[in-house]
Amino acid sequence: MCNSMTFTVTWSEPKRFETGNLNIGFDGVYLIGYRDTETDKRYIIYIGQGDIGIRLVDHLRNNACVKRKIDQAGRVGYYRYAKCTDEDTRLDIELGLYRKHGGSTLCNEIEPPGSGRYEHIEVEEKFG
Repeated sequence: MCNSMTFTVTWSEPKRFETGNLNIGFDGVYLIGYRDTETDKRYIIYIGQGDIGIRLVDHLRNNACVKRKIDQAGRVGYYRYAKCTDEDTRLDIELGLYRKHGGSTLCNEIEPPGSGRYEHIEVEEKFG
């Protein structure tokens, strides 16, 4: 087993995280966040992977932490995604991003498992 791996993720442009704007029909990794309307600063609150459209709708409906953080005054929810068809790669990227962006401070209920292929995962991000 290789001890470490670096992945590069090229994110989509940010899209509003709201009903009717979640029609993504493929597998990949994604992040959910909010933009503070006063400072224009962006905050990441959830990292995930899988069928992006289905997962985003599920978070919008059922994740109380995500809803609570986005629904505050002065915040606009958004998401970004990157297409990735290989499940093991998605799992590893999800774990690397989770650790990079705050781990247990995020709205993820548990630490993602990763694929188990690597002890150390780095993720380089390119934002569109």
